[in-house]
Amino acid sequence: MKAEILKKLRNENKITQEKLADEIGVSRSLIGMIESGKQEGSIDIVKKVATYFNVSVDYLEGLIEESNSKERETLVSNFLRFLVESGVVTDPENIDKKTQDMIFNMVKTELENLKRGK
Repeated sequence: MKAEILKKLRNENKITQEKLADEIGVSRSLIGMIESGKQEGSIDIVKKVATYFNVSVDYLEGLIEESNSKERETLVSNFLRFLVESGVVTDPENIDKKTQDMIFNMVKTELENLKRGK
């Protein structure tokens, strides 16, 4: 896993090393070592990080240039605006990562259904 990519994702998502470590079940020092290039991280850790940030392993390894972070941010933002306007969500400033992921997956599924004509 590329050190700069992990650090970029973590910073873009405003996640501390400690929070990320807790979420994926590793030590904070391991996250620090990966970000400083002293450690690469096992394939299991790379998969957990990819799942957590909703990016591909290829992206984390630097094999492809783009993550779906911008797509994700746009989809979640638009859907969140809809949920707020319809009264489903009352405090958009207090939505955790798990809820954001759920929103993203719901929107993505609906877009895929639209593309297939469902």
